[in-house]
Amino acid sequence: MIKSILAATAVLAATQAGATITLDGNYESDYGTGVAVAHDDAAPNSNFSAPSATTEGPGYTVYFKGQNGAVWVLFQATGAIGGNNFANLYVDIDPNAPAGPSSGSDMIIGVNGNGSAYAADFDTFAQHPLSGITVASTATSLEFRIPNSVFSMPISGFNYFGAAAPGVGDLIRLRATQSLGYTYVGGASFGADRLGSTTLAGAVPEPAAWALMIGGFGLAGGAMRRRRTLVAA
Repeated sequence: MIKSILAATAVLAATQAGATITLDGNYESDYGTGVAVAHDDAAPNSNFSAPSATTEGPGYTVYFKGQNGAVWVLFQATGAIGGNNFANLYVDIDPNAPAGPSSGSDMIIGVNGNGSAYAADFDTFAQHPLSGITVASTATSLEFRIPNSVFSMPISGFNYFGAAAPGVGDLIRLRATQSLGYTYVGGASFGADRLGSTTLAGAVPEPAAWALMIGGFGLAGGAMRRRRTLVAA
């Protein structure tokens, strides 16, 4: 029994150890398929009442993935980003909620290439500084890691309009974005998942934690064997 548990835990540890996106501004297969947004010189600017399917900035593909206690976001542009090294995400934290006040986007998350980040609601639009978001960028990409707590822990003074805080295993959706340019991109033309849907994933234990866990099972097994020997004697 203990041997089976040890073997299964070792396999799980090896599997999980390789299941973490690296924050380096580059695409990795764990992201899966992204959503492409094409460049269009005629795309509107600050068009919040009518989202666009194209952007006046460089075209890009956006990836939105929950993994290892965080949501990872990558904007991979088709050309140089230049001074537009920023992203504004319009996130629905309870997309399965029935129609009502919390339908649609529930929060705005703004991230700059310099690492600064904020959250805003749709009541006052006041910016609440965020910590814990890490950023990496290249000449043609912007990537960042948002801890699950940004979505699951209520922000003081924030109006969620009744939206339920998501937990591990719950779905969240990137409904729209204003990133790498000033066009507000989104809308039904992208389909039900809009610019990406993902579930919040739990944190994967560090390799040292797995080693302690496996070692603990081994000690428990040894103690059980010794106890059986003593009883038999």
